[in-house]
Order: sequence, then C-alpha cells, then structure tokens
Amino acid sequence: MFFYYFKECQDEKNSAFDKEIMDNKVVTSGKILTFSTGRSYTISYEFKCGNKIIHNSRGISIPGWAGRKIINTNWPVVYSSKHPELNFILISVENFKEFGVIKPDSLPIIERGPW
Repeated sequence: MFFYYFKECQDEKNSAFDKEIMDNKVVTSGKILTFSTGRSYTISYEFKCGNKIIHNSRGISIPGWAGRKIINTNWPVVYSSKHPELNFILISVENFKEFGVIKPDSLPIIERGPW
C-alpha cells in the first residue's frame, strides 16, 4: 500500500459547487490521463456520463513520482446529474469524506501533506 501526500488547490472548489454536486450527486469511475508539472501540478481525467465522455483537470500537489504512478488509474468521480460539467475526481481521504463516498480498499491512501 502506498501513502501519498498532497495539497489541493482550494480555489478550484467552493460551497455552491459542492452543494450542486451533493444535491444531485452521481458517483462513477474516472480515469487519470495525465500528470503535468509547471507552476503547479495538474492532473487531467475523463469519465463517461451516458454516451458522452467528459474531460476535466484539477490542480494537486503531490511528489512527481507519485503523480506518475497514478496516470492511467481509475478513481471515483462525483458529478451533478443536472450539470455533469460540475465534477470532481476523488483523490484524497478528505475528498471521499467531504462527498460522502466510501474509498475503495483497492486505491492507495492519499492524504493531505503537512503544507
């Protein structure tokens, strides 16, 4: 089992975003496509909603070696059934708790680091 530490970019989410997803929550599986570095670390992901593939990205801060290990792996995504473009891939233990989703045992534990 791997333990990764990360720090989310908190400006990506807000209470209206969270409320919309929680009020109309659907949980599905998404695939992490890329992990890129630059001024910040970003992952891109996709998931299927009906017959449509939705793409999104979000900033995270994890060690580069950990980011490379999660490329092409599947993670739960929560999204609004009314507005699927409002979605969030669940990476950290805190994300799972925040959206009320049980973390599958098959996924590594990723917790926020001491930043």
